[in-house]
Amino acid sequence: GKAVPLHHQSCAILLQQGNEQGQMRAALRLGAAMMARVLVEHHKTGLDPSSQSSSPSTQSTQSLAEQTSLLISAEKWLRIALFLADKLALNFLRDAQMYLACLTFFKGEEQEALELVAKHLQGWMFLGRNNFVGCRQIRGEDTRMLTCNGCHVARSSFL
Repeated sequence: GKAVPLHHQSCAILLQQGNEQGQMRAALRLGAAMMARVLVEHHKTGLDPSSQSSSPSTQSTQSLAEQTSLLISAEKWLRIALFLADKLALNFLRDAQMYLACLTFFKGEEQEALELVAKHLQGWMFLGRNNFVGCRQIRGEDTRMLTCNGCHVARSSFL
C-alpha cells in the first residue's frame, strides 16, 4: 500500500510546519494505517508479530521482522496522537485510545488494552449527553440541537 508512505510524508510536512492539530490527525491516521497493514499481513501469512516463540523459515522470519517493526512504529505514532489529542481534541483522543487498545490487545497486553478501553468509556461518561465532542460546546436541555452552533456539525436529536 501507498497509505503508509503518504501518511508518513504528511506527518513530516506538518511537523516541519509546527502544526500540532495536523500532526495529531496525521499521527493517528499513520498509526491506524500501519496497524491495518500489520493485521492484513497477519491474516495473510498467519505470522504473529506479537509472539517471539515460533521458529519460522527465513522468508517468514523476514516478514515477521517487518511486521514487528511496523507494529512498533504503529504504536509509536498512536501514542503521539494520544499525547497530542489529550490537549487538543477529545474526539481524536477517543479514537487514539481505541486504536491503541486494539493494538495492545493484539500484542497480548490485555491489561493495558483494558485500561485504555476503561479510559475511553469514562471519558464518554464524563462528557455526558450535553457536551458536543467536535468543539466542546455545551448544550442545554431546553432545546434539541439539530446542528452544533459552534462547528455546525449535524447532531442526532435523539441524544
